[in-house]
Amino acid sequence: MLKLGFSLNDFYSWPKVSLEDILKGLNKNVPQAKTLELSHIYLLKDYLKNLKYLQKYDYLSFHLPKKGFNKCLGELNQYQDKLKLKTLIIHPNNSVNWQTISQSKIPVLIENMDNHKKLFKTEKEIKNLLSKYPKLNLCLDVNHLESNNLNLQAWLKKFRPRLKQIHLSILDNGYYQNSFKKKLRHALCMFNQDRLSTFKQLKKYPIILEGFVPTNQWHLVKREFNILKKILK
Repeated sequence: MLKLGFSLNDFYSWPKVSLEDILKGLNKNVPQAKTLELSHIYLLKDYLKNLKYLQKYDYLSFHLPKKGFNKCLGELNQYQDKLKLKTLIIHPNNSVNWQTISQSKIPVLIENMDNHKKLFKTEKEIKNLLSKYPKLNLCLDVNHLESNNLNLQAWLKKFRPRLKQIHLSILDNGYYQNSFKKKLRHALCMFNQDRLSTFKQLKKYPIILEGFVPTNQWHLVKREFNILKKILK
């Protein structure tokens, strides 16, 4: 079964829209979505109030914040019996106590970094960290690979035993220009159409679509989901 869905970070620019309304909108517009990545942009108490919407997903992960992640990690582990998260995602370039992180009851995935970061964007750096902490695994961000001109097939082959989740986002050269200037041409992924067929090899993993969604543009969310669903099935 295809596990494809979204990150709640996609909706961070909707400040006047509640978490409940976001979750209702996802359920209405993309009811076939099976994955959801939760975000620290919403409060834990809001997630606990909306458990009935979260329970529809086969795969729930949570992206830890850059700051205060130790407190966040503790709270998530405390309420794991209600949240039922499959994994936690962390950017390894942050200052992290890896021994503490690796002891989390909820499995932790590290994410390969893009070319704007100084560390953890090479195979060697990721391999060394995973070797040192065998309880950690990998969330592979395809756009981050692209930004470093790295080969997707090579990473899939090398890290297959430790690969547990995929982040799929914008894959063209206009990513930073269009995103940060908020010239949003699409909801999530400005796909290079020539590259879409290469994603078929990703379909066995839980896939999270990441991007920037203009407020209440649900038709774009549906469009991007249907593009990927057609390619990956």
